[in-house]
Amino acid sequence: MAYTPVIKGTRPYFEAKLKKGAISSVAAWTGTKSKSTQVTSSATAAQIGAALGQLIDDLRTRGVIS
Repeated sequence: MAYTPVIKGTRPYFEAKLKKGAISSVAAWTGTKSKSTQVTSSATAAQIGAALGQLIDDLRTRGVIS
């Protein structure tokens, strides 16, 4: 059975929090980033860091964080 995350709140809720400054700037990560599929039970710290770096870049690109 696949895990489906539950997001509490609507888009306007998150937009309002963004306007209030709830999401602050995040420093850009350097190094190799990755969107590749990983097995969660055996992912290394480097693989997790690469995925997190890519997630941060995606959020910055979409304007969710600055």
